[in-house]
Amino acid sequence: RNKVLRSSTELIFYFKKSMKRCTELTCSDAFFEMFRLFQKYLKLYSRILTKSLSVSESADRVELTEKQRRKVCLIINTGEYCKTLCKQLGDTVKTTIDSKFKDKIDMKKEQQDFADVVGSGLKVLVAELQTRAKDSLSIMSRMPWASWEHVVDQSDYVNQFSTYISQRVPLYNDWLSRRHSNFFCDLFVGGLVAVLAEFIYDCKQISEIGAEQLLLDIAAIKIIISEMPGLTNRKGGEQHPIPPKYTKLVSKEIAKVERILKALLSAPSIFELNFVQVIPKGSETLFVRLLGLKGIPKSEHP
Repeated sequence: RNKVLRSSTELIFYFKKSMKRCTELTCSDAFFEMFRLFQKYLKLYSRILTKSLSVSESADRVELTEKQRRKVCLIINTGEYCKTLCKQLGDTVKTTIDSKFKDKIDMKKEQQDFADVVGSGLKVLVAELQTRAKDSLSIMSRMPWASWEHVVDQSDYVNQFSTYISQRVPLYNDWLSRRHSNFFCDLFVGGLVAVLAEFIYDCKQISEIGAEQLLLDIAAIKIIISEMPGLTNRKGGEQHPIPPKYTKLVSKEIAKVERILKALLSAPSIFELNFVQVIPKGSETLFVRLLGLKGIPKSEHP
């Protein structure tokens, strides 16, 4: 089992112990009242877990120390553990309690409360990694792409991006269930493309050589995020399996950014034709944006 908060195992142990004592005496009204108390305290516990996810937020930034990241992982695991135990607890009570109460035994609300804890925790981890990704990728928009002369190895901001990934993702893969760590990767990739596109749009101007360098950088970023689900901190341990569905997701999302840069590869004289070929469903707004990035004056816009 994945690591969980000790308070959750103690709570469930207390519930099971109380049930055993109660059912030795009665399976009727008193047992039903005990069940309602279980519901009350499970709801309270889910609220405490959610409150524990509160982090320091400023504008679009989410900051977490390593200790806080580990704590969020524990809360996610605890939420899943309690969700599973809620169902088991409900099933046990339903098979034990007197028949007149059976229809009143339902733990779906409590299960949803803990599912919400899991979802909130994953969103916190994604938001924190997005904050760090923005820190590195924002450098892209400040680079002199208009005067770029040679295509070289991947840019320094890509190396910084890779560092942030390697400092965080292995912990999540090792501590979270495969289902949740994979979902974390899906969420992160889904939001990353919009971030990449915005930083490209924020560049003042991009030459054809500059676009080539950016394409190389994006290819390096694609490799980095493609490997995310497999990363681990376990010494001598094999990488976690990478779901084929995730690989397809990465290719699909990164292709959106690659198409933008491929459109910028053409000379100004054939830009409009190239744009239509590379981004056939591109909007007029995107077309005008890319004209600006090409450095084509408004007076020369089609």
